[in-house]
Amino acid sequence: MIDKRIIEQVLSEQREEIVALQDVELCTRKEESLVELDSHLAQVIIGVRRSGKSTLCYNVLKAHHDKFAYANFDDECFDGLQTGDLNTVLEVLYKIYGDFKYLFLEFSGGFSRKF
Repeated sequence: MIDKRIIEQVLSEQREEIVALQDVELCTRKEESLVELDSHLAQVIIGVRRSGKSTLCYNVLKAHHDKFAYANFDDECFDGLQTGDLNTVLEVLYKIYGDFKYLFLEFSGGFSRKF
């Protein structure tokens, strides 16, 4: 189990990074139109490393103008994250972002995570 304060610190830093992107113009891709945010199904973006998956997701969410929360599980501070920590992650996301409609989760470490 990871200490809640560490989870809060990491997610707060990640939020600052996302907020800093608001004024940056990122390249768009035609595939953005394929993401269906109004669907009741999870939208999963897959692809090879460094192919722009995160940028695509961010652009879609930014264009949709709804509040979203962001968590990047590739942060080395989350290396010991376990299934039991996921409720704490969600709790901290609500604390940091307030209410949100979408949850943007990022992890590219393959299937090495055990949750």
